[in-house]
Amino acid sequence: MLRLARLVAVLVLALQAVAALAQAATRFPQDYHGLWWDPAESGWGVSVFDQGGGTLSSVVFVYGPDGSPTWYVAPNISDCAAELVPYLDMACGGKVYQTSGPWFGAAPFDPASVTVREVGNWNGEFSGPFGGYMPPRQMALSVDIDGATYQRSALVPQDISGSAAANYSPEDSKFTDLWFNPDEPGWGVGVFHYQATIFAVLFLYNSTHQPTWYVVSLNETTQAGDTAQRSFEGPVFATRGTWWLTSPFKLNDVRTAGSARLTFPTDGPNASLSYTIDGHTVQTVIRRESSAGP
Repeated sequence: MLRLARLVAVLVLALQAVAALAQAATRFPQDYHGLWWDPAESGWGVSVFDQGGGTLSSVVFVYGPDGSPTWYVAPNISDCAAELVPYLDMACGGKVYQTSGPWFGAAPFDPASVTVREVGNWNGEFSGPFGGYMPPRQMALSVDIDGATYQRSALVPQDISGSAAANYSPEDSKFTDLWFNPDEPGWGVGVFHYQATIFAVLFLYNSTHQPTWYVVSLNETTQAGDTAQRSFEGPVFATRGTWWLTSPFKLNDVRTAGSARLTFPTDGPNASLSYTIDGHTVQTVIRRESSAGP
């Protein structure tokens, strides 16, 4: 029971190194922390986050057999072996879980309704130079889910800045992390930040209590002279695509489902999140799941 409670607490999610790597090299973005994708298969992705204490977490957000979005989480990727000089070469592994939980439109969220099911294994190998030099960093991913294996040999970091030459300093990307509400373990928000732009993924549950996700594209709307907080606003999109086991992948549908706003105070651990999806509005407070600062 304690193990299950710990898993539920960690499974707030889900979408990069171990403690030794974090101590020996810059945490982000020169290593593995962030959003990974296949540019030829836009529409799904893999988030990887440094949770501190020698642990990574990852959320794989893909599509089920009926084309609807679904996600799987690997909250405790700690079995890592790394070589750091002169290139990053690190292989990691951990268990994969699928959760179900209360519909995001039903308030209040009841964490006691979250269920956790172990479904397989997550294995990733990160390679490439630090600091954005050529050749680009890559991740070879293999995920076993319910006896089926999903493999991609050359995922790359998704560049939300619009410039491959962007310098992702800690200040430029200070909000990149996995965020959650500590009182509502079981769902979360993957935030990927660069300067005035945020790409986020909401990891939620639909009306049948199955895992679902939405993507959010936010631009900074902080008022001039406001030093107390930084605000970002933008649309929420719902997508549909081919089943994760089929190849080649095809993104079948993208529609605007609503809007969202994120506000980060200058001081303090909490941020405010509000979003409206298909007419249902949620307002909540979130904080970093990671114990490692930016």
